[in-house]
Amino acid sequence: MHSHILFGLDDGAKDELMSLEMARAYRELGFEKVVATSHIMEKSGYATTVSDIEEKVRSLNERIGGEGIGLEVMVGAEYYLDREFGAVAESNWPLCRINNSMFVMVEIPSLFAPAYLGLSFFNTRVKNPELKKLLPFLRLVLAHPERNEDVIKRPEATIKRLKEQGVYIQMNLGSLVGYYGRAVRKASEKMLKYKMVDLIATDAHSQDQLRTIVPDGLQRLRRLAGEKAVRVLLNVNPAKVLAGEPLEPFY
Repeated sequence: MHSHILFGLDDGAKDELMSLEMARAYRELGFEKVVATSHIMEKSGYATTVSDIEEKVRSLNERIGGEGIGLEVMVGAEYYLDREFGAVAESNWPLCRINNSMFVMVEIPSLFAPAYLGLSFFNTRVKNPELKKLLPFLRLVLAHPERNEDVIKRPEATIKRLKEQGVYIQMNLGSLVGYYGRAVRKASEKMLKYKMVDLIATDAHSQDQLRTIVPDGLQRLRRLAGEKAVRVLLNVNPAKVLAGEPLEPFY
């Protein structure tokens, strides 16, 4: 549901060979579909467009098929919300939705959980008529909020507020094994305990991350939340996102 497998677009895969190695690593781990969520972050120079992503996905799938790897890469993106969603969506129109569904992945600043996260269906500042029509149907997937300082300090209260704004919560497997530090690990454990997670993903930027983090992360997830959580958070709910369907709880 969250991968930087496309090369040459952000801080993920460096070249096509690395993308193919990541594809092999995903397949070795049992994955059959991966959503390519390249950063769209104007201030960092990642001014990627939908057509850029679609062309890279098409080309990479052709190479993966030719190599007989047996993995399908799906279209997606990771939008950085340094202001409210409507403004970011307008400046990056047309939107890159996950598998062309109504789900859009976003990330927020690491130091605070902004009040502007939720979608305003009647946002008078949105001028694009197509975006105005789309807003009531969009659903936001919030990437790795456990890495946010407000969530680290107050996991239950902050995630509750974020979910009340209508977003779905996507946690990283690496968070559960301390890849981003002890504080993030503790926050992720509490989010599972409070049953506030909707999706779990790798957020992998390299094949090495996949091979070192994912096995331990899956083991940790099973220990903390059980086998059903693994199935729902990494299989059932991602499939529902791809199909544009409502998600289900993992408990």
